[in-house]
Amino acid sequence: LSGPIADVVGGMTSLLMFDVQNNQFTGAIPSTFGQLTDARQLNLSQNKLSGSIPSEIAFMSSLQALWLNNNLLTGTIPSELGQLSNVRSMYLSGNDFV
Repeated sequence: LSGPIADVVGGMTSLLMFDVQNNQFTGAIPSTFGQLTDARQLNLSQNKLSGSIPSEIAFMSSLQALWLNNNLLTGTIPSELGQLSNVRSMYLSGNDFV
């Protein structure tokens, strides 16, 4: 799979897991992912995603696993991610964060 991740994914509010690791997705992580308040796992690792992590990810209040490793992400890691009190694993390595 390749190209940008469609913003419409954020509208799938009943989604519990979104796992698209090891593909060729490009572009930014959609800020609409913040609408996935029931999602427990978000795995976007090993793609070619760029830009910064949207602070809206912090609205994913049920999230237990966040895997964004091995992409082309830049900028700073949003402090809002500290609000994800249910997260048990978070992988951010292999990016170019400041």
